[in-house]
Order: sequence, then structure tokens, then C-alpha cells
Amino acid sequence: MPLLTMVRFITPISTNRQSSAGVPKLPPTQITSCRTKLSAYYPFQHKRKTWKEYFGGPPCFNCLAEHIIDEVKLMDAKGAERWVNNHYKWIVWKLASLERCYPTKAAGKFLTVANVLDELKYRYDREVNNGHRSAIKKILEGNALPSLMMVLCISAIYSHPDVHKLEAVGTDENENSIKNKSLLAAKRNMPAHIELTDGWYALEASLDVALSEQLQKRKLFIGQKLRIWGASLCGWTGPVSFHEASGTVKLMVHVNGSYRARWDDPLGFCKHVGPPLAFKCIKASGGRVPRTLVGVARIYPVLYKERLPDGSSIVRSERMERKALQLYHQRVSKIAEDIMSEQDENCASTDDSEEGAKICKMLEQAAEPEVMMAGLTSEQMISFSSYQAKQKEARQNEVAKKVENALEVAGLSSRDVTPFLKVRVTGLAHKISATKTINKEGLITIWNPTEKQKADLVEGQVYIATGLL
Repeated sequence: MPLLTMVRFITPISTNRQSSAGVPKLPPTQITSCRTKLSAYYPFQHKRKTWKEYFGGPPCFNCLAEHIIDEVKLMDAKGAERWVNNHYKWIVWKLASLERCYPTKAAGKFLTVANVLDELKYRYDREVNNGHRSAIKKILEGNALPSLMMVLCISAIYSHPDVHKLEAVGTDENENSIKNKSLLAAKRNMPAHIELTDGWYALEASLDVALSEQLQKRKLFIGQKLRIWGASLCGWTGPVSFHEASGTVKLMVHVNGSYRARWDDPLGFCKHVGPPLAFKCIKASGGRVPRTLVGVARIYPVLYKERLPDGSSIVRSERMERKALQLYHQRVSKIAEDIMSEQDENCASTDDSEEGAKICKMLEQAAEPEVMMAGLTSEQMISFSSYQAKQKEARQNEVAKKVENALEVAGLSSRDVTPFLKVRVTGLAHKISATKTINKEGLITIWNPTEKQKADLVEGQVYIATGLL
């Protein structure tokens, strides 16, 4: 039986041969490697610290430190493979950000050649040797849903609709003013495009109108972490690699499923479901609402919506729907009965050569068909019964076609009816602030409600609603 061993990965960042925990590192001869020895300092045996434990607080964005040595600036990954080129980019981006945000504590100890190489070896061991994949890679390869909650970081802003410049431009001419207004409206409705990364790979994202406005107001910026929930992919047709997805696959992000993340939240998929979105924060055109908490104020009776052949629709109550269904069945039955009464009931056959057809004609012409039936042999009875079954099936098919054509002409071919249930809900507020604020109310429509849903909904109770559109 094979022996399974648990491997713990620790990010290899060298800081003057002192670990992030402040413990001197072991000599290279005393380091036990998992699989093979990747470098002199990786893997470490000290416990990994979080960003908050090591740095103590959020970053302060100062100018880039001047401690970057020339060897790091001259490192070139252009001639390397795509994998190395991609990870080299994000390793340098991460280490340079640490140097920039924590210039006093970093002091040139992070962005070094040794740390860049150790990070590359660490990622190779994680991804290639052990098959660990980041969130974006799992999504692109089709092994994870983009709607899962994950924390991503804004790494680039591709298109930024600058509305203020257009609003500042003003002319006295009517034509230019109308043209400027139309251009302003088009700019406002234009989605912004940014790049999101999980620290390992990146994916272009398209923001909805509300998020584009936040980007235009500088509330979204490079380096900010977002907790995204309920996103979708655009342009994805099947599993693709990260370099094939560049420029073709986009992540569609909506304001109702986007939250600010803490500065020390780890990138990637979230292990736990986040808190529900407050009902008062839901935007009407902000996309799907992954999760919210509401109180049921009123449950209205079930209604029925019928789509008519001309494209219009009509809504009926349950009592009126029963009447409409009864009238529909009456009209269909009347048409079917008229067609069946016109149908020839004789057993004339289109194929007179069949033995069953000959027996049928003989029985019709016989004075005493019962006596003739008694004198038939077993083979003749089988032929006659088979012929009768064929005749019956042919008549039924013919009647069904005539009824279908008649119903189509009369506009009674089928009914497209969908039941729905409307529930008036209200947002929840803290007991202390409930008297100061007015709770926001709304209507939730449940299409095709099940009997369990109708039985479980009770006025005055609190429910978690998911997947609202």
C-alpha cells in the first residue's frame, strides 16, 4: 500500500538569511526537502506568517524604494517559456509591491534575485510537481465555476471612461451640444475593462455600469482586492490555457456580487461563504444577487401568466385560470367531436390484396356475419384482428392530424401558461437603528413555485434568498 505524506508549502522569501518569523534559517545541509532539493532555502521549516502578522497593518503607498539592486533590474524572462514569463511577472510584481508599500521594513530585502528564483522554484513545485492550481486556472480549465466566491486583485485598468472631461466641455452651438450629450451618454453606458489576478494568473474583466462609475470616481484602483461572487465568463467555449484566454475570455463582474476585501485577505477561492448583501444595497441593474437576508411582509396569491400567439400576454388569478382552462378544453373537445363525426366509420381498406381486407368485405356483405365469424380458422382470425388494429391506428392518426390542423387554424394549438408567486419583502435593520432608518421594501417573483416553497413561506419570518435577478 502506498504511503501518503502531508506536504506543507511555505512561501520562500529570503530576508538576509532570517525567516519571516525571525528565526535563523538552517544551513543547507540540515534542510530536509520534500521530493527533491529545490534551493538552498526552500522549503523552510518555520511556520508561515500571514501578511497581518508580519507587517502589522495595511500598506502605505509610498514611492518605490531605491534599494532595488541592478541584478534584479537586469533579469530577463523574455527568452523563457510562457510559464516562466508569466510567473516571473507576478513574482516581481508582488515583491516590488512589498518594497513599495513597506519601505522601512522591507529595505531591499524582498526584491532580490535569490527570492525571485526561489519563488519560481516554489511555484514549479506547487503547480507542476503537486498539481495545485490557482482559482483563475481552475476556472479557465473548466474545473471550477466562475460564480464561486473568490478574492482577486486589480492589476491593470485597460479602459477608463473619463466622463468629467466630456462634462467640462461646453459649447454654445446646438449641434455640438447635442453631439456632446450623446457622446456623454454613450461613455456612461460603456463598460470599463480591468485586469484581475489571483497572484498566479490574470484574467480580463468587464465591469457593469455601476462598477464603471465607481472606477471613474477612483474608488477602484490598481492593487485593491475585491471579493467577487456570482460572476460569469464571456467568450469561454471550453477548457483553455491562460495564454489562449488572453483577449478572448472575459470575467463579467456585477456590482451586486462585488465587495471590498480586506488588505490581508488571501487571494483565490474563499473557504467560507461571506455575509449576505444588505437588502438596501441591492442595485436594480446590478446583476444577480448571490445572497441576501429578507423578511417576508406579504405573500400574494398565485397568478398565472399566459403568452398569446401574437406575442402579448395576459395575467389571470387562479379562479380565472380554471375558467380559461375549462373553456379551452370545451372548444378543443367540440372541434375534435366534429371531425370524428365526419370521419368514415367503414373498414374499407386501401390494400384489397390483404387477407384481412377480404374477410372484412365478406363480413359486410354476409347476411349472418356471426355465423361466418364462427367458421373462420385461427389464421384467418389473426389476419382479421391484425387488419382491424391497423385500420384503427390509421383512423386515429388521420383524426389526430385533422384535429391538430383545425386547432392551429382556430388558434387553440397549445397554451403557454406559467404560474408565479409574488412576495413582498423588507430589509432587516439592527434593533438600535431600526427607529432611525426606513427599511427598504421590494417584490420577489418566484416563477413556477413548488408546493414545498408555497408551504414553507410564512409571513413574518426571515429567509435567505439566493440567485435573485
